[in-house]
Amino acid sequence: MLTMLGAVFLAASVGGFAQQPSQADSTPIRTKSPLSDRSRLPQALQKVPLEHLSSGALMLLDRDGDLVEWPAASEAPATGLGPSLETATAAATAVALDPRVGANVRLGNDPIVLPPTLRAQAEPHIARALNNPNLLLATFQEGRFTTAGAVDCGFSVSRNGGLSWSRALIPGLTQTSGGPYFRATDPVAAVNAGGLLYLCTLAAGEVNFATGVVLVSRSIDSGATFAAPRVAYRAPNNTVFPDKNWIAINTFPGTPTFRRIVVTFTLFASGSTAEGAPIARTYSDDGGFTWSAATFIHPANTKCPRIAAGFPAQWQAGGCLLEFRIGDEPGRATRSCRL
Repeated sequence: MLTMLGAVFLAASVGGFAQQPSQADSTPIRTKSPLSDRSRLPQALQKVPLEHLSSGALMLLDRDGDLVEWPAASEAPATGLGPSLETATAAATAVALDPRVGANVRLGNDPIVLPPTLRAQAEPHIARALNNPNLLLATFQEGRFTTAGAVDCGFSVSRNGGLSWSRALIPGLTQTSGGPYFRATDPVAAVNAGGLLYLCTLAAGEVNFATGVVLVSRSIDSGATFAAPRVAYRAPNNTVFPDKNWIAINTFPGTPTFRRIVVTFTLFASGSTAEGAPIARTYSDDGGFTWSAATFIHPANTKCPRIAAGFPAQWQAGGCLLEFRIGDEPGRATRSCRL
């Protein structure tokens, strides 16, 4: 997804729903037959319907135009500075992708409750339901401040693979959407094996964001409504601050922790986020209603860099694999551990 001029856009793969170009479009979209040789695709994608891949993935997988019709070479004069803005814009407009790739779609209008001068979005994230690939959940900051956090965090839901979207603020989060918190940031989306939708956010307990609260909101009706956010972690005082939160859900039936939700965050000493800090985790086994006490995933005096906090990357047999890095020195390898 892209954040451009205060609007959130998504380039969607549209499958059989591809729209025909308008009469004003002078570049027709070429119709192609399905890819015949799938053996050249990465093993994990060989059985995935191509209509469920993003435009970026299709362009990366394209071989000699069998998936994407690329634009003709630019006719800009060889000035040594690249094409002019007009030429580059015209070339971008003339791009004709495979019918399975849709144009950028704006995820709804800005909520009217946002201040007129605070309508920019930031930090978008998207998740797809495994049991229903047409169900997509996107989230992003709404009304980003220049200092810290945003007026609120919003979400968008698509039930047709990205062709159309609903959009709203996360209910009960900040005071803008009926909640108790002053600001919000770091939104992350996740979907469990049954299609329940989850949003993880970081909220300000004070107007200056001196205290942080990690929250999780849940929807049981495909995003039509979200319940009030539950507290996954609340900083005990303003000497520590949780940041860089992330969420992952075990979607592997038959594993001991099937449906477990894990939230991780870096616990900084307040005012020292540039120096790194240890990573903590909490989990829920009842759908996000209650959360375990937060514990560090490594010795508490270990400092991970601010720009490379831990993310629950994937679930495997036996637990969730967390990827993180220790230290800021060049060449320092990423590490992983099971939660």
